Amino acid sequence: MILKEDELIRDFRIISKIGEGGMGEVYSAEDINLGRKVAVKILAPELARDKSLIDRFRQEARLQASLIHPNIVLLYSFFEHEQNYIIVLEYAAGITLKELINKTGPIPEERSINIIKQVLEGTGFAHSNVIIHRDIKPANIMIGDGDKVKIMDFGIAKILGDRGLTRTGSKMGTIYYMSPEQINSPKDVDHRTDIYSIGITFYQMLTGKLPFDTSTDSDFQVMKEIVEGDFKDPRDIYPYITANTVEVLNTMVSKEKNKRLNSCKQHINNLNNEREKTGESEISLSEKHSSSLLSKDTSYDVNTKTVEIDENKKKSEESKFLNLRDVLQNIFALIVFILMIFGLGAFLINLLS
Repeated sequence: MILKEDELIRDFRIISKIGEGGMGEVYSAEDINLGRKVAVKILAPELARDKSLIDRFRQEARLQASLIHPNIVLLYSFFEHEQNYIIVLEYAAGITLKELINKTGPIPEERSINIIKQVLEGTGFAHSNVIIHRDIKPANIMIGDGDKVKIMDFGIAKILGDRGLTRTGSKMGTIYYMSPEQINSPKDVDHRTDIYSIGITFYQMLTGKLPFDTSTDSDFQVMKEIVEGDFKDPRDIYPYITANTVEVLNTMVSKEKNKRLNSCKQHINNLNNEREKTGESEISLSEKHSSSLLSKDTSYDVNTKTVEIDENKKKSEESKFLNLRDVLQNIFALIVFILMIFGLGAFLINLLS
């Protein structure tokens, strides 16, 4: 179904097409009753023809509609229109985290932590409502003004995966973020699979790269690396990351899910605690670099001020000397003046006598 500008779908006036993927096309639109901008997603025809799949979408839509959280894209409506199925979502302005990484490369540690904590907050809220995302990756995370995070597509991966619609080759973008248990036993995954995916996303944010061989076209090779391979220390790629943050990251991407912390909140607390420790005992390498420069500048300032003090002292002493000289000159002039008066007086007395 191709929508045109200004076309009306129920209460939503189409503005423009903003994207297209395996699920279908996405348009920006205006809710004419509420006057707000929304995103309208039209399910692909092959999905819309599958009645059991549509029932699953409807069920997941109801669940997602209950996820009201500042870091999750809200679902407003799900309905049929002219034999097409449409999902209406909150419009999340900005760019995807994937686009941000492609644009900037490694994201500075403090900024990365700020973003990933919001991802953990939103995902943790979903987990508390017994909803697992299963496909967290930079392409599903929107970054708005002030690095405000919005997570998209809750529940979609499970529906498509269960129906075998994530075909080999077409799911390459998702494989990199799949947990080992998703590969080995997809039916037995729990909420900790999302924590692993968030950890891989965090790694990519900090380094600008994935911890896998991305040059291969083999799904099997990538999945084998996820299950069996060891991650390269992110500091080997980008050195300006603190040891504390690396420790938290390693916990998130542990291959054994039981070695990951049980909740997103625990990982947030660890990140908060580690930043406090960093503030007290360990400065990141980038901060050390800045600190070193600052230290040099401070030393220079101290030396400069010492020189300035010596110069001022010297000037003060010179000023005192000049003032003393002026006083002596004035006294001498006064004495000469008095002598002149006495001399003139003696001359007048002699003259009169």
